[in-house]
Amino acid sequence: TGVQTCALPIWQLILTNSTLSGNYGAQADFNTQGIGIYNTAKAEITNSTISGNFSKSNGKGIGIYNAENSFTVIKSSTIASNSSTGEDYNGSAVSIDDAEGVGIFNESKSIVEVTNTILANNVNGDGKTIDCAGHITSHGYNLITDSDCDFIPEIGDKTVEAVQLTPLNNNGGPTATKAFFTNSPAFEGGPGIFVAQQLGLPSTDQRGKNRPAVANYDIGAYEFQSPNDVKIIEMWPLGQQLQIGKDYQIKMIVENYSPDTVNGIQLTDVSGNGFTVTSWKCEVFEVGNSCASFGLGDLNTPLNLLHFGKAMITVNVKVNSNVQVGTTLQNDFYFTVPPIYLDNSFENNKFTNIATAVN
Repeated sequence: TGVQTCALPIWQLILTNSTLSGNYGAQADFNTQGIGIYNTAKAEITNSTISGNFSKSNGKGIGIYNAENSFTVIKSSTIASNSSTGEDYNGSAVSIDDAEGVGIFNESKSIVEVTNTILANNVNGDGKTIDCAGHITSHGYNLITDSDCDFIPEIGDKTVEAVQLTPLNNNGGPTATKAFFTNSPAFEGGPGIFVAQQLGLPSTDQRGKNRPAVANYDIGAYEFQSPNDVKIIEMWPLGQQLQIGKDYQIKMIVENYSPDTVNGIQLTDVSGNGFTVTSWKCEVFEVGNSCASFGLGDLNTPLNLLHFGKAMITVNVKVNSNVQVGTTLQNDFYFTVPPIYLDNSFENNKFTNIATAVN
């Protein structure tokens, strides 16, 4: 359900790390307002997603309605894909271009402040984007897809045609979010950590994932996770001559480059030619990282690594006795992580060991 505040002299709504979605106004009249949030006092919205709320009428503020003499502060949030269909009581379209501020509607004598927030693809029944109506005060680093929004751009503000958000989905964390990839203007479009602290922005996203300490923050409630989170950074021996029928050790160091702990990393060996894995072990370098000690012929026991955590994997292999002298021996090792980390492509995490078989 949506949220309505009352006029008392305190913060009546503090919405953090939350998603408001699927709320609707079924009555086709012109009084539908604030399907997501109807604020008549004070509201603070941080690290939250307001998306997929809709009205059958040409209402005001389908995402957020800020009534007269009210105050709404929005930080690091995503207000996107709310809509108004514009129907009358019989279901016919009526003045579908009259919906006002489908994303945010701010009445006169009221204040809406936005920082590091996405306002995108909030549309009326005619498909026109109407992200906001009424004056919006920007403190910078916002993305808006409606060029008619009434606000004075501050540093980092951008009006764009598309933010390229994914549908609302489980991207990790307790609540659904709208993700994006590196081709989105939201990627690293926010402030750096020191400016973010001055603006009072949270150091994590809606899911609880860390914002970066070096690169700029992403805009909105979601912080992108790199598709190269987990890498094999060293491997040895490489390019050796290996005797047929003998046992050897291949060692590799794995490091987590993401800004977060990554759980459920799995190492897979594709013994393409000439090798058989006989056993392996995993050793971690820092307290808090974890992995299995041994796994005979099984490399699929999950590994958990902290931010910049490292582990050394030792794989015992045997050169098969039926291998011919001069054969090129190849082992492919790669890592995969659960889908919530947006990394299903092992080509980014792959390492190949090539050797030559000798007597």
